[in-house]
Formats: sequence, C-alpha cells, structure tokens
Amino acid sequence: MKPYVGTVSIKVKDLDRAKAFFLENFGWVCTADVTNGDYRWVSVAPSESGQTSIHLSKEDGAGELTNVMIECDDVVKTAEALKTKGVKISEEPRVESWGGWAKFKDSEGNEFGLHHAVK
Repeated sequence: MKPYVGTVSIKVKDLDRAKAFFLENFGWVCTADVTNGDYRWVSVAPSESGQTSIHLSKEDGAGELTNVMIECDDVVKTAEALKTKGVKISEEPRVESWGGWAKFKDSEGNEFGLHHAVK
C-alpha cells in the first residue's frame, strides 16, 4: 500500500458545532466521537470508507488558516451553495489556468481552501 494522508487535525472551540458544520454543509459523516478521560475528539470524513479524515479537537488556536484544501467539482457552484447555507466565503471564487480556488471559514473561524482541478 502506498502511504497517504490519513488524518488532518484542526483545532476548534466547540466540538459539536464543528462536527455539525461538516456534516450539514458538506454531507460528510462522523467516523469517530471519542471521549478519553477529560479529552474528546471527533473525526469527520467524506465517507465511512474514505482514506482521509479531519480530526477535530478542542484546543487553543482555533480560528486560524488551516492550509487544508477541500476538493470539489466546481469551486463557483460549491461556494454559492455554501453561501446559501450561511457559510462565510473569505476569498471569492476564481478560475485560473491551474484550476478553481476560493476560501471559506468554518463555524470556528478556521479558514480552508476550496479547490477544483483544471477542467
């Protein structure tokens, strides 16, 4: 098996709110919701069988640029759909020679890239 990115960790202020953000806005699933003593983490992913998931943990530092890009079929259409759900688009969509690009903020103020490949 080739190595791949399995989990990306994102700091959040409110685990339940952050979990709901990805489930409601992207249609993702919760793959783990674990409490270990005083520590709790939640994992969300595009599907139960997806190789990559986002690990949400309640920590200081939430509300920053994540350097995580969410891939989609069409940045313009996806950004518009997110806007209708009340998601803040922090950098309006544009299409360049290298593909489509925009940025959005999650419920915790973390900023993500939104990208589509060259069509």
